[in-house]
Amino acid sequence: VQTCALPISYFDESDGSRTYGEFSDAVAVTNSGTTVQVGKVTGISARVASSTQIALSWTAQSEADGYQLWRSSNRDSGYISIKSFAGNSTTTGYTLQVGETVYFKVRAYVDVSGQRVYGEYSEPIGVSQ
Repeated sequence: VQTCALPISYFDESDGSRTYGEFSDAVAVTNSGTTVQVGKVTGISARVASSTQIALSWTAQSEADGYQLWRSSNRDSGYISIKSFAGNSTTTGYTLQVGETVYFKVRAYVDVSGQRVYGEYSEPIGVSQ
């Protein structure tokens, strides 16, 4: 927890220019000290595990509380969230048709004070039958 003293002022832009008011005496401002950064998921791999399952894994993020898995039939768009879970590997039910490619991407998350903070998505990975 950090506390610092800052003066506070206001500004007015009603006439098109910025005019500042008087600064107040210093006011104590406290920061809870919670800084959250969630890394981009890397090292993603995927394979057909069975006729109805695809297995995925990736490099674990030490700060992550869990991961969110997304799927699309198009590498660049149309992703839908299919599940959230703990751990850095999963299987997901999907029956690939011959010649079909399905794409997955993953992002890590951290839960902070009841809010979920997400990292960047992994690069998409495709799986074909």
